[in-house]
Amino acid sequence: MTSVTHAWQSAAEAVVAEWGIDATQAGIDVVFVSESENFVFRVRDDDGRQYVLRLHRPGYHNRSELDAEHIWIQVLAEAGLKVPCAHRTSDDSGYAIAKGPDGSRFAGLYDWEEGQILSEVLASDNSQLAHWYEQIGTTAARMHLTAMAFKPDDTFVRHAFDAEGTMGDQPFWGRFWDDSRHTSEDSEYLNDLRNHIHRRLKTLPTSSDTYGMIHADMHANNVLTTNDEIMVIDFDDAGFGWYQFDLAVALPAHDSPHHGIAADALIRGYQSVRSMGPQFFESIPLFQLIRSMNHIGWFLARYDLPQKHLRSMVNGIRERVVSVIPDFDV
Repeated sequence: MTSVTHAWQSAAEAVVAEWGIDATQAGIDVVFVSESENFVFRVRDDDGRQYVLRLHRPGYHNRSELDAEHIWIQVLAEAGLKVPCAHRTSDDSGYAIAKGPDGSRFAGLYDWEEGQILSEVLASDNSQLAHWYEQIGTTAARMHLTAMAFKPDDTFVRHAFDAEGTMGDQPFWGRFWDDSRHTSEDSEYLNDLRNHIHRRLKTLPTSSDTYGMIHADMHANNVLTTNDEIMVIDFDDAGFGWYQFDLAVALPAHDSPHHGIAADALIRGYQSVRSMGPQFFESIPLFQLIRSMNHIGWFLARYDLPQKHLRSMVNGIRERVVSVIPDFDV
């Protein structure tokens, strides 16, 4: 049994019993790994097998939405994609309830995958950057082809990164323009820009060849490298959206010195699996801008952002709008 290192340590040790793992036994470890949307622990059973235990952030997804996440991961696995393997509890449930010091959280258990996070690989050696982003492109294309063939029933419930989910009155990641920490000028600017983009998104097609289930968070922190291959992890944000949104999120920031190389490689990899005309990729900068705007809402809901930092984020968006949406009249 592991000594307590996190406020939810005892809860994590207790809930793994739902998968037949007795954390009180010698040789079994439950070790805190990280905290972002979820609390993440590494679990080792008495046979030496390792797992990832995720304690999900309360209120982010309900049980039906979490079940849909497992369904989507299984669909991708059946299509031959490398994805995390979820384990069902002893009573054949996808999740258990962990009870901790400040409430309860849904708990899910997955195989622990050895490897190195792509962002760490590139931080130490970016000589193979094009290679990795080409692989992300091929993986994204395979996911999108799978999404095109996916026909969920009415019980499959996930959020959407559509016009309403990104630029509507109640975006999935929060009202990024509506916060007292903004200056009145910045708040008005973001709201006007939001409405402009919302109108544009409403004109985009949502047929299955351009819109469907996406990962929505396929950046380098959520890509695991093993030898010469990649595995996309963390499907917490997976939902319905335009496929170009996936590609936009996968790329480095637009002002990164590696953006051009990464974009060329990503598109090359995508095209090798799913041949698309150049117009398909022309909206990637728009979706990068949308992601940046949504990210403000994400940060505002989770951190006490200094106004200086917040203004810097808004100013970055202002600079991008000039080239991405030249017809936007402020």
